[in-house]
Amino acid sequence: MGFIEATKTCFSKYATFSGRAPRAEYWWFWVFLILLALVAGALDYFIFGPQTLDSDNGGPIAIITNLATFLPSLAVTVRRLHDTNKPWYYILMPVAAAIAAFGIGGAIGAGWLIGIIVIAAVLLFLYWMIKASDPGANNWGPNPYDQPFDEEVFS
Repeated sequence: MGFIEATKTCFSKYATFSGRAPRAEYWWFWVFLILLALVAGALDYFIFGPQTLDSDNGGPIAIITNLATFLPSLAVTVRRLHDTNKPWYYILMPVAAAIAAFGIGGAIGAGWLIGIIVIAAVLLFLYWMIKASDPGANNWGPNPYDQPFDEEVFS
């Protein structure tokens, strides 16, 4: 799966949280999102001026772009988790780790513990996104890379 096919697939599955997304689909879509963010930021800069770069939210074009791509990026991430046989709620793991770390680290005054827990959670999540697809079918469907066997080819 290439850049264009991955982008088309993610937008055609705009809010589809079921099924599986192979690595190529996930990572090519994120490349598209990064390029789109750069273009949106440049357009905001040239149309609305440099003060749009100073705001936390970006300019109006960046805000609209982020809103338009939020659901497909969330959906492809959930489908990518499914591809590695993880449930959808694992997407919350880095956030949950940060909340837990601030609670524990803040209670005992150990800021270093916060950093270690959050970094470990982010690295584990990144590993799942990089990991190869589970071979064969899993709880969320067949492997996207498995091609159906066609007996006519060999007859």
